[in-house]
Amino acid sequence: MRLLVILLGIVLVVSFLFLGLSYVSPFLSFKPQNKELSTGATLSFKPQVVYSDCNNSSESAEIFLNSQSNSVVGAQIELSYNPNMLYDVTIQPTQHNFFGAPQNYSVVLNETRAEYGRVSYAVNKMTEATALGDKSLAVVSFRTFSPASESSTITFLNKSTVQTATSLSSILNATTPLTIQCQ
Repeated sequence: MRLLVILLGIVLVVSFLFLGLSYVSPFLSFKPQNKELSTGATLSFKPQVVYSDCNNSSESAEIFLNSQSNSVVGAQIELSYNPNMLYDVTIQPTQHNFFGAPQNYSVVLNETRAEYGRVSYAVNKMTEATALGDKSLAVVSFRTFSPASESSTITFLNKSTVQTATSLSSILNATTPLTIQCQ
């Protein structure tokens, strides 16, 4: 009986010890710092403002990816626009884009859903070459409806991602929209 009481006491002490550690451990646990997230990538348009006569005119802007110091293996761009203001919205890769020459990358998704004002574009690196820096990734082209008297925007949706080989989640932490200013 005495042995049973001692074993029960030890079990209770160990249980309280584990319970106490589980309560305290989130504050004391080792959390590796993800350098990629602290210096995450950005997507932006250049120029950031397009001035147009908005009279059925054709316009375009480059989409730039700034990876900071991260080596990027792929990107997915999800854009939103007002289909009552813009039409024929397309994305095409620039000739020697962020990933280099055309043989260095593959466009795996390029879809426009005009009725919803959405464009999806995804590209993956096909070679071992390092892809980093602040470079053009693609060109978005569009036409404006006539007459248009107000400005419009093309924005990156939250579904846009930038991937590295070492991160399971997107390193994208900021985007800048494109403004189409009617003159």
